[in-house]
Amino acid sequence: MSVNEFTDIVKRTRVFLFNLVNSVAFLMFGGLFTGYWLIVSSLPMEWWGWLAAALGAFALGMLGGAVLETYLPWPRLTRAGMPSRIGLRWLASLIPPFTVAIALYAIGSGTWLEEYFSVLWYPFLGVALVLAGLLIEKPTTTLNPELVKAKPFLATGVATLLLSPIAFTAAKILGDPAWTIALGLMTLSYTVAGIYTLHKALRVFEK
Repeated sequence: MSVNEFTDIVKRTRVFLFNLVNSVAFLMFGGLFTGYWLIVSSLPMEWWGWLAAALGAFALGMLGGAVLETYLPWPRLTRAGMPSRIGLRWLASLIPPFTVAIALYAIGSGTWLEEYFSVLWYPFLGVALVLAGLLIEKPTTTLNPELVKAKPFLATGVATLLLSPIAFTAAKILGDPAWTIALGLMTLSYTVAGIYTLHKALRVFEK
């Protein structure tokens, strides 16, 4: 094996490991949110319960990201350049959409919004994911164009926003049980994006 061939294998392995770990981390992040909303949405809720749930989702997003970043065993080979002020970027992704969601839960009781409380969180989760994609994933890709092969947060966020009319239509027709449809759509979006990221990782050795 020549030096050039060995160098090429090392480069491909680095790309593979980075995107592999990225897909695992994303699927774990999606699992946290799926489990959280599965538990929350199955409980009988007044308006203040949905308000508390939105606050909890914000806290879970911050905690989940910190735990995965700290304790997921990222191989040293996958270390990549990251955009500056990464913590502030996460805050900028999560605070604005969940603040609006919390405000709507707080003021929506007794209004037409109340019939959508069971799925109101869904589009705001999509906005948060899109912001994370634009503020974190996109700059990371710019800094590491040869390393990053997929943007699961951005893809899931866009899919969530596009599927939001289905969740709201279900809430209009079914009422509170529509949360199961919103949760199912969220789970499908997370799973497809995670599998796509894994697929992109595996494709590295096929070129």
